[in-house]
Amino acid sequence: MNSIKNKMIAIFGGLNLLFGILTGIVPVLTHGGVTSLFQILISVSFLALTLYAAANISNWICRPLDYYTQRLEDLAQGDLHTAVDDKSDLMELKSLYVALNDTSRVLNTYITDIKCGMKALGEGDLTVKPNVEFVGDFTELRDSIMAIVASFQSILSQIKVASSRVSMGAEQLSASSQDLSRGAVSQASSIEELATTIGSISGRIKENADNSSQASERVKFVGGQIRESNKKMQDMLNAMLDINESSKRISKIMKDIEDIAFQTNILALNAAIEAARAGAAGKGFAVVADEVRNLAAKSKEASQNTAALIDNSVRAVEYGKQLASETAERMQEVTKGADDVVETIDCISKATEEQSKSAAQITTGIDLISNVVHTTSAASQESAAASQELFDQAQVLKNVVDRFKLTDNPVTSKEYRQELESSGRVSKQIAKSGSTYKTDLSGREIAPSVVSDGRDKY
Repeated sequence: MNSIKNKMIAIFGGLNLLFGILTGIVPVLTHGGVTSLFQILISVSFLALTLYAAANISNWICRPLDYYTQRLEDLAQGDLHTAVDDKSDLMELKSLYVALNDTSRVLNTYITDIKCGMKALGEGDLTVKPNVEFVGDFTELRDSIMAIVASFQSILSQIKVASSRVSMGAEQLSASSQDLSRGAVSQASSIEELATTIGSISGRIKENADNSSQASERVKFVGGQIRESNKKMQDMLNAMLDINESSKRISKIMKDIEDIAFQTNILALNAAIEAARAGAAGKGFAVVADEVRNLAAKSKEASQNTAALIDNSVRAVEYGKQLASETAERMQEVTKGADDVVETIDCISKATEEQSKSAAQITTGIDLISNVVHTTSAASQESAAASQELFDQAQVLKNVVDRFKLTDNPVTSKEYRQELESSGRVSKQIAKSGSTYKTDLSGREIAPSVVSDGRDKY
């Protein structure tokens, strides 16, 4: 400004000098008889010179200013590459030229560095570092890019960890599903074998139930026969008792016959004695008495033989009675045992029928279990296939994330947040990374993420 001021002072000083000269000439010319027209011409000439000088000064100043204004407008439209020419030798305008050139260069440097950083980000490199130092309000742009990169790093790191966990979980789930499928197939085979065994056992139980029913009927029939035999044995025992009583009565009769024979023998002896006394007259009577005595002797002998036979018969009847009584007792015991056997067989038959029903229910339950096991096997196979698909997709996601180059340990330290807070520029974006929520550039809340070191990395 001093250069322009000095030049303006020099120009207006020359004009004042010219005006003074003209002012001195005018009285002389007037005294010499020069008309007022000449005065007017002088005034007009002075005014023209003044306007000409002012126009030259304006062009000298405004042309460079117009150029610099147009360059600033081009700069505002995004032209950072066109060089700025030095259009004036004024010191003030040279300072404007230098400032404009520095502004264009710095902006071009910032944009070029940001472009390289964005290109690296587009190629998946999240560890790129800035090559220039951002100053002034441009640090907010740097901090915003830092927050974006930190958010990307956090999200991609979480996705990478999540994909690894999903991949691991899917692999484990697939292995578990395959083990479950193999176990289900083995269980299905075992259940089929068990169903076959239960079916065989059920058939045998049913057969045993039928045999038990038949045995029960046969034992009942045998029990009836035994009871009938016991009744016959009782009848025989009663008959033998009657025979025993009759034998005793016959023995008594034979005793009477023996007594009669004894008396007859005595009478015959008496008759013989009387015949002997009678002499010849009693000779015939003696013969009769002798025959009677012989008959009495034979009757006695026959009576004794009969008595002996009857005694044998009585003893045989007594022995038979004893045997019949013992047999009757045994028959009663057998009858009772047969009744117990019938009752036991009935219980066995009923239990066998219940077992047969239970076996049928078990068979039905095993069929249901077999269906469930088959369904479980199919579901486990589908789960294994789905787990494998999930594992493959997780691997694809992991491969996609692996394309990005991430920092090993994103910075979230308290010192870094305090440093950012002290800068007073990104407190809403980064300094709250340790809280529940943080805000983006528009002030909206977003999910928390790990913030990386933004001073040396985008």
